[in-house]
Amino acid sequence: MRVLQLFLERHRAGVSPILSSIIIKLYVLFLFTSHMVMSEEIKNQTDLSINEILRQTRWIIRLRWLAVGSVFASAALLRLFFPYRFLPVASIALFVLVYNFLAWYHYKYCSQNSSLCEEKDIQLNLQTQIILDILVIAWTIHLTGGVQSEVVPFYLVHIPFLGLAISRRTLFSHVGLITAILALLFGLEFYGILPHGDLGTTPDLDLYKDFQYIARRWTTITLFLLLGTYITNYLGTQFRHLLLAEQKALQQSESLKKVAVSLGSTLEWKETLNVILRSINELTFSDSAAIVLINDAGAKIIAGQGIPPHLINTTIPVAKWSHYKVLFKQNQSIITQPVNEADRFWKAVDVPKIKCSLYAPMISHNTALGILIIGSKIPNLYNKEDASLVQSLAHYAALSLENSQLYENARHQALTDGVTGLYNVRSLHNNLEQELTRSKRYGRKFSVLMCDLDKFKSYNDRYGHLAGDDLLRDLAALMTSVARRSDKIFRYGGEEFTILLLETRREHALVLAERLRKSVEEHEFILQDSGEISHITISIGLSVFPDDANAVKPLLKAADRALYKAKENRNKVFSYADC
Repeated sequence: MRVLQLFLERHRAGVSPILSSIIIKLYVLFLFTSHMVMSEEIKNQTDLSINEILRQTRWIIRLRWLAVGSVFASAALLRLFFPYRFLPVASIALFVLVYNFLAWYHYKYCSQNSSLCEEKDIQLNLQTQIILDILVIAWTIHLTGGVQSEVVPFYLVHIPFLGLAISRRTLFSHVGLITAILALLFGLEFYGILPHGDLGTTPDLDLYKDFQYIARRWTTITLFLLLGTYITNYLGTQFRHLLLAEQKALQQSESLKKVAVSLGSTLEWKETLNVILRSINELTFSDSAAIVLINDAGAKIIAGQGIPPHLINTTIPVAKWSHYKVLFKQNQSIITQPVNEADRFWKAVDVPKIKCSLYAPMISHNTALGILIIGSKIPNLYNKEDASLVQSLAHYAALSLENSQLYENARHQALTDGVTGLYNVRSLHNNLEQELTRSKRYGRKFSVLMCDLDKFKSYNDRYGHLAGDDLLRDLAALMTSVARRSDKIFRYGGEEFTILLLETRREHALVLAERLRKSVEEHEFILQDSGEISHITISIGLSVFPDDANAVKPLLKAADRALYKAKENRNKVFSYADC
């Protein structure tokens, strides 16, 4: 330590400017770097949550504290040898420390009370810090030689480079502020009102009095800043556009892949349509989206994102909504921006402040199925690329609806009887298994009616099999009208029918069976070809769970045994308990 002290005392005149210059330049470089990071935070604040912005900015301020602390430590160490040389540097560092501490305190308050802070408040705070940084660096230029300061090149390099990170409007406002401050300082220096300092430099004292030199210096700085910032901002904008286009293309590819996987892995059309709508909202930055089916009654909303949930599966009138006619006629997407009088959909679904809409027809095999609609509160948001993307996803939505319709048709055919339209024997076993499990769990009873047409073979022989099919359809309709809403009717096979009476005891089941038998007996069945009236009767067997059996097959066997006893006399109702 003593050797260092003797060396510094011997070379005081030469070491002082060198050390002060190093400290000042390193600190100004750090201010510029953090200035760049803060500007990047402002640009990206719409892509981050408020808490994330606050967290990152507070880390930047902590790093600034570290730099300020280094300045103080350097000044304190060298103060032993150069008592007053570093006082201005320490004063600047103290000023930076104060306003950064205030900013940090504000961010901490916002992070603890995020509901009270808005993004515009955070942006204002960041911009204020950056402007204060510009003032600090300008004053540092004045203290380090003014018009001849070695810190000026930092401005010439840093500000144009900053054009890669921030918007053109913000950038040129910074350039205007810098050139105005430098003009003021150079002018005050020229007239001797505010002489420059000589920290870290040995300036030529005559140059600051040369007006032509000052004018050329200021003009060169201004032109360099304007031209440099314009070029770098243009390059940065083009680079960001390319990057955004690449990211958007990647997102679109991933979303289309997700939709295709969903379409191939599930036949639940509601799930697929919701995946499509979520993907569209993410890719096009939309606020609301819906899929509607057009019919004679109007537009039925079958899926939606960002619209009131109670409107799903409701129908809205389209008498004055002209878009859907043009969509199906032209078979291409329509963008309405701003929303005009013909665009009545968003008013109908009570979604306010929609500024632009995009409509895409859902057409499959030349059949119009519906419309995919998206809307945004940002004016003029959608373009041709968005229209092409939404049209592709509308095609996926149409395929999903078509596949689900085919699946439902196949499922309906597999579980229903083709002649009567009633559930078939496969559906009977499925329903019995479910009801058996439920009744066991809750300790409840249910009944089964096994019904058989009397002398149906003679009817077929007399009138033909087609008339027999007509009779079965008429009988199914009659049984449906007599049964309760909770009862389920199945065609067991041939002329046999089964009725499942949920939560029904034996005495009530016998009453219902008797009412059905009497209704069939009194009904007039009319032959479609000749108009001849015929009468038929049915026999009914009854079994009850768990009194007669506690499994599906034994329960059906008990009902069939009771039916056999009823068929001995025909047109009767018989219970298994009486067998």
